[in-house]
Amino acid sequence: MDASRPACGEIDIMEFVGRLPNEIFGTIHGPGYSGGDSFGSIHNFGQAVANDYHTYVVEWEPNEIRWYVDDIHYHSANPSDVAPNDFPFDHPFFMILNVAVGGNFGGPVGGSVSFPKQMLVDYVRVYEETSPITLNPEQLENGGLELNSLSSWTAFSPPGGANEPGVFIESGNNTYWNGGNGGGDPVQTHSGNYVAKVFGDYSGEENYNGFYQDRPASPGSRWTASGWALSHPQDLMSGDAESWIEVSFRDSTDGVIGLYRSQILEGGAFTPNQWIDLQVTHQYDPSTFALLGNSPEMIAPAGTTTVRYQIVYRQILWDPGSMYFDDLSLVQLSEIAEGLLKVSGDPSQVTLSFETETGNEYQIFTSLDLAENSWTMVESLSGTGSDITRSYPMPDTNRFYRLHIATP
Repeated sequence: MDASRPACGEIDIMEFVGRLPNEIFGTIHGPGYSGGDSFGSIHNFGQAVANDYHTYVVEWEPNEIRWYVDDIHYHSANPSDVAPNDFPFDHPFFMILNVAVGGNFGGPVGGSVSFPKQMLVDYVRVYEETSPITLNPEQLENGGLELNSLSSWTAFSPPGGANEPGVFIESGNNTYWNGGNGGGDPVQTHSGNYVAKVFGDYSGEENYNGFYQDRPASPGSRWTASGWALSHPQDLMSGDAESWIEVSFRDSTDGVIGLYRSQILEGGAFTPNQWIDLQVTHQYDPSTFALLGNSPEMIAPAGTTTVRYQIVYRQILWDPGSMYFDDLSLVQLSEIAEGLLKVSGDPSQVTLSFETETGNEYQIFTSLDLAENSWTMVESLSGTGSDITRSYPMPDTNRFYRLHIATP
């Protein structure tokens, strides 16, 4: 603190004196309004305060402090209330819980008062309000390829082959290869006017072509990825050729430390001329490429600095055909911190209020600690574009609740 009391300020969340058994006080002290000249208010319960537990809350903002008891707002203070004196509540404070005897406020202690006395406290919680969350879930730039270019993307291909660029951007005005003959059908797009076409290098050897985009990522961040793929009968991917969407998490040396893939489309093992929804849900060992399992989310492992989204086309020898991709998506899932949770008047309940956006999915998890593998989902609901409030049991005083936002 920069100054001693009362210049440093004091916030009394709740004061109680035995000579006034039905009342509690909410008060601030500061320079020019300390001691008996403090600025505060009284809440009268109409019965003894000690008859039951009560929840006392202070909401402390830079220019206003508000007092509540059992969700009843009974006092507020702001700089104008103490002007021309200072309002020194813009720095850290420490918290005190104590029982005092006598003094000017408590008054003389009669000889009939028996000791010891006790103050029973069920819990103390401190929450920090975060800034409003601005959802920017879509991480890819030019994911719909509507710039008619590979802007923001990097193509890859072995040098010297028929597809050395690795990928071509085509519009709906183009026609399919159709064996190099005229009269091919118009190229389909999943949406918009442009798509990406990938195919093999025709080098007589196994080769990989495609394109990718890197985005910053931090350990523990959660992601989803998807895209749409189509192969037309007039240039059908066939034989042993394969194509897929791949997401890899990379460390500061560009080493792959986490690997996920969509369904791998194999030549002839899909419905031609139909857009296929590819969700990246299969997790692989980045060293052995063994399939580890499936997950609706991808979690960046420790050491992650970037995430790479890429389209891959694998050709074996001379297997013909191509694959078209459109509406590519890489989403970072947003979370609201535990600090936004508010405890209701009933200590056995926790109340979570949040504003939803239409189209988003909201999942609420609970845990007794903050370990990543300890969370259990208690509810999933769709956003309606309005405020939602949910209350959940609080059987353990150290239980956490978390809101998870999954955006399409």
